[in-house]
Amino acid sequence: ESSLASKSIRIAVNGADVLQDDAVFCPVIVAGGPATKIACYSITPRTVNVRLPSGWVASEVTAAALYPDRREKAALSRSESSVTLQLAARQPVMLYRNAADARLG
Repeated sequence: ESSLASKSIRIAVNGADVLQDDAVFCPVIVAGGPATKIACYSITPRTVNVRLPSGWVASEVTAAALYPDRREKAALSRSESSVTLQLAARQPVMLYRNAADARLG
């Protein structure tokens, strides 16, 4: 849905937002299986709330900020079925189901 008056756009897939204005947070699905990670990106700095796919446990989710030469653990806050994180402008962040999948060392 979009609103020209407020200059906003929102896209949802299966009831979960995957795009809001200039920020995208979309599950990564391989070969029709369950989501293994969630890609997050924003053109401008913003806080996003990401609803977790079925089967994910918020207390186990790990976030990694992605750089050309490294990955760093990123801060997030958790609720029962979602996580909230601060995205820096043009800084991709990947959400993983758990720390083992994130492989941050």
